[in-house]
Amino acid sequence: MRYRKDIGIKEIARRAGVSNTTVSRVLRGIGEISDDTRERIRQIAGELGYRPNLAVRTMQTGRSQTVGVLMDITEDPGFRGGILRGIHDTLIAADHVPVLIWARPDVPGFSENEQVHRLVDHRVDGLIMSVQNLGREFLQYIEQLELPVVLFDEWVEEVHRDIVITDNDLGGREAARHLLALGHKRICYVTDRRPDVQVDGGRGKAFMDEIQRRTGKPCECVTVGRHGVECADVGDLLSRSDRPTAVFAFNDYVALGVVRAAGKLRMNIPGDLSLLGFGNVPNVIQVAPNLTSFEQDPHGIGRIASELILDRIAEESEAEPRIVTVPPKLVLRTSTAEPPR
Repeated sequence: MRYRKDIGIKEIARRAGVSNTTVSRVLRGIGEISDDTRERIRQIAGELGYRPNLAVRTMQTGRSQTVGVLMDITEDPGFRGGILRGIHDTLIAADHVPVLIWARPDVPGFSENEQVHRLVDHRVDGLIMSVQNLGREFLQYIEQLELPVVLFDEWVEEVHRDIVITDNDLGGREAARHLLALGHKRICYVTDRRPDVQVDGGRGKAFMDEIQRRTGKPCECVTVGRHGVECADVGDLLSRSDRPTAVFAFNDYVALGVVRAAGKLRMNIPGDLSLLGFGNVPNVIQVAPNLTSFEQDPHGIGRIASELILDRIAEESEAEPRIVTVPPKLVLRTSTAEPPR
């Protein structure tokens, strides 16, 4: 059966011998209509290939049944792709259509503001977005949008909206406890974020605070190039006589950079250096040695973000913003062990 755009309620009503109002109520699932009439109308609509006019429904209800999704999955396709799957599956199950678009600041016409404008112009009912690497001015713009917005992946003070994030505080503290329980005393945190480690969602701060609280000594922090590709600083760190026996990397990509730096120095992992990552990224954890890492729940983050936006769309309230944290899970492999004697 081919669906036809020219078939409307009037034609169904004429063939069924009922009023336009009766057909409208049956197709919308409301009103007290006899079972026989309801079944006859649905059968005729199916035979004619009727599909509802969403533009008309949007004008009638003020809702488009669409949700804008502003994100870029190319930088971290494993994690971001999992979030997108969670968003897609949840919205589709709720009869809402996700409209994906991403900002490309280096391309004229694709800035954050312009992309959000496109979504608003298409009358999306709400917006799910990542705020990673966005400027303060744009964050203030998001704060002023008069439609539901749910953020994910990174928390920012400037935007008072619902947000779903990995529980980085829990992950950082558990990482510290794991390495200390193995007997390590010289432990370093390696990150590709700015020296202010709070920009990593609090993961590094929680880790270093827990190390200092339990040992009474500060934990060293080394900042490397983006994704740990440029790891000269790590090579210098591992070449010292008082080098660390264990490293906690901000994410698995940084951990991979540490693996490369250690390899150049002919260091064995975990014999000479224990290494702990974060993210459990499939294309990283397969490198030798198998990386001990934290499993995040990207599909769960996407699902929860979608549930929050659907709640906001339905309730149309001014309730206080909600912060939902998703706990990471430590996955033990062979890259962490007792320190060398």
